[in-house]
Amino acid sequence: LARLGRNTEHVVENSLPYRLWHSDFVRKSHLYRLVFSHGMNRVMVVIFALYLPIDYVLRTYCPIAALASGWDEVFLAFGLVYIIFKRMFSGKTLETRSTPMDIPLLVFFAVGFLLLCITSTHLSVAIAGYRAVYQYMLWFFILTRILENEKDVYCFFYTLIAVGTLTALHGVYQ
Repeated sequence: LARLGRNTEHVVENSLPYRLWHSDFVRKSHLYRLVFSHGMNRVMVVIFALYLPIDYVLRTYCPIAALASGWDEVFLAFGLVYIIFKRMFSGKTLETRSTPMDIPLLVFFAVGFLLLCITSTHLSVAIAGYRAVYQYMLWFFILTRILENEKDVYCFFYTLIAVGTLTALHGVYQ
């Protein structure tokens, strides 16, 4: 992927979204410095940690049903594209990350897909169920590839602790 990134880098650098994103107007704005001061990885980690509050707010208050029901799939796809682009356009060689859970989860995916193909009478219902079960496991793969250092891990856990604390306080209030 890194070789492909080096070969296509000039195309990306000449694109309008890239030039706008790297313009002085955007880079010097207060919002940009506030959100992206620790890099895009940190933003992705925080959005992953804030999944439940974001999902609750969108499903409860968003008048656009398609946005409320599809934002998590879009975020999952964005995370996958982000990882691919990060591997393609990074100047350094990125090490491959693996966890002890990778192989068992891949086997679980394969068995689930096999059962989906063999036993499903209504394919659309079976695919929707497969997606609902396995989507969160795909998030595990993406998040383990996004976390780069201990600061990202601490940021993820501190955000989860804050969300859990606020949820618990809301429960006590009720």
